[in-house]
This record gives sequence, structure tokens and C-alpha cells, in this order.
Amino acid sequence: MHQPFSPAAPRLLLLDSLRGMSALVVLFHHACTLFPASVARLGQSSEGLAALAAFVSRRNTEAVLLFFVLSGFSIRFSIEPDELAAAGSVQRYLWRRARRILPPYLFALAVSGLLAQTVAPVPAVTTSVSTLIGNLLFLQTPIGVPGQWFLPYAGNAPLWSLSFEVFFYLTYPLLVLGVADPRRRLLCVFAVAACGQLVCALAPHPFAMFCAAGPIWYFGVELAQLQLRGRAGMPVPAFFVLFLALGLARASSYGLQVHGLWTGAGLFLAGGLLIRHARRLRGIHEQLRAPLLEPLARIGAISYPLYLLHVPILRACVATLGDGASAIAIGVSASLAVAVLAEHWLGAAIWRSPRRQYAAA
Repeated sequence: MHQPFSPAAPRLLLLDSLRGMSALVVLFHHACTLFPASVARLGQSSEGLAALAAFVSRRNTEAVLLFFVLSGFSIRFSIEPDELAAAGSVQRYLWRRARRILPPYLFALAVSGLLAQTVAPVPAVTTSVSTLIGNLLFLQTPIGVPGQWFLPYAGNAPLWSLSFEVFFYLTYPLLVLGVADPRRRLLCVFAVAACGQLVCALAPHPFAMFCAAGPIWYFGVELAQLQLRGRAGMPVPAFFVLFLALGLARASSYGLQVHGLWTGAGLFLAGGLLIRHARRLRGIHEQLRAPLLEPLARIGAISYPLYLLHVPILRACVATLGDGASAIAIGVSASLAVAVLAEHWLGAAIWRSPRRQYAAA
């Protein structure tokens, strides 16, 4: 039986590796988007490299959805089974989430606004007071979606996902305390998501979008349940049928609405199979540990500030240095450096604890 980890227990190497991979995909996507001339020159020099770059860049959405699944996994995996029912536990849970989320987020808002006002101008509406207030209330949504209330502040597009994350964090204790049977919670999540999908079709607004995306995050919670129970199996047939049904819907006129759910179901199936066959895969895990997993895990350890800060830094580089290879190199290096400083500086101020070592799992 696997035991939950506490804030003092080891981090999971594979989880941080997946976070690092997702962060790099998002970083790569925005580098391709913000430096189109460099991408065009790459296409002229090598069609194969250009095709590979385009393929990786298009995985941006899936990388963000993987962040959601990993977030749900981490939250459930870090909480004792009955912890949220204890006196004062919900307050402690929310305080821990606020300590982790808010300082880097506020820092990113400040950096985004400063660079937008100085070296990398953006449309005025994205830096208005109302937009800032909307982002402080975590009500921003992706650019261009129907029913949008607030844009991501200062054109920092990745900030949209933080509103979804905060919604998931706030509603999870309500779900746990309101639905005692863990087996019924997933059904409840899907019922709320169906209502959210319906409202999005009739009168879209952010809260409906948050509800509609809920199962993606909760797939991670279900994966953590499998891991914590130490189960050798998982309900493959039921989720495979769900995956196929969502795939058929994705091929219809409802493709955009169910793409995230379809991706989340696929990630759940992949994660469940990894958990089921963990012992068989242990040898592969150890072979990949030093050359691949540990370097990715180091990126994963700074993935949150890197995710929040890389777009304004890249935009500042292209505005001041132009669209070239040197500007990309400086922008990527600066994004990583600022993320490391933010993680260590803010982390030391928030947690006041030594860095944790990785567990093998």
C-alpha cells in the first residue's frame, strides 16, 4: 500500500518530470508563436525540423490539460483520507493552496504589467484596472472564448488556466464533504460538467466553463485514489468506453466542447496503466532516471513560475532584440533564470524548509 506524502515527504520524480515536460512544451509553443520569422527560416532550412516543431507546438493545449490532471493527482495524494473532515482542516488546506499559488501569481502580474508598460506594449484593454481586478479575482478565461468576462492580464495568455485551477481548489473540499462515497463523486463531477456544457452552449460564462472542465482535474484525483489504494487493476473497460464516446463527440460539431474531456480521459487511461504496470516498468524508470527524468524534474520543480512568467519575458525579448535565434536563446534562458529565482526566493520566504528529495515512484 502506498502512503500519502506530507509536505516533509519526498516529491515524486515522475510527477515533476511530467510537469517539466509540459512546461517545456508550453514554452516552446509560445516561442514559436512570438518568433514567427525564426520559425519560417527553420522551415526553409529543414522541412523535417519545421514539421517536428509544428507538431510539438500543437501539443500546447494537451500540455496544459496534463497540468490539470497532475494538479488533481497532487492535491489528492497530499491529503490524508479523512483530513478534510477534521476541525480546521479546510482552512489549513486553503491556506496551503494560497501560500503556494498567490505569491508567484502576484509576482507574475507585476512583471507582466511592468514589461507591457515599458518595453513590450500590449492592447490597452489588457492592462486596464478592470482587467487587473478580474485577474485578481481569478475570473479570466482564454482569449476569444464566448462569454468572456476578463482577458488574461497584460496579454500573458497562460494566466487563463489559473482561474480554472483556483475554482478546482475551492470546490474540491465542498465535493469531498458533500459526497461521502468516493465512488459517487466522479458521477457528481460529470453531472455538474454536463450542466456546465449545457450552459456554455446556451449562455456561456466563466463559471460554466469551470464546471464543464471539472472532470479533467478530477481525473487526476481518481488516479491518486488508484495509487493510494495500491490497486493492481483499474476500471479500464468503463473508461475506455468513455474515451471512445468522447472521441466520437469530438469528431462531431461538439468537438471543441469535449476535446478537453476526451484528452483528460485519455490521460487517465495512460496514467492508470502506468500505475497498474508500475512494477514491470520499474527497470525502464531506472534506466531513464539520470538521462531524462531527473533533468525534466528539475524543470518541473520550477514549472509554476516558468509557466507564469515566460510569455512576458519572451515578448520583451522580441520587442527589444528582434525576431532571431539570439533573441530566442536569451528569452528562454531569461525565463528559466527568473523562474529559478522566483521559485527559490519565494519558496524560501513561504516554506522556510530545505528542498525535498525525490522518491523513486
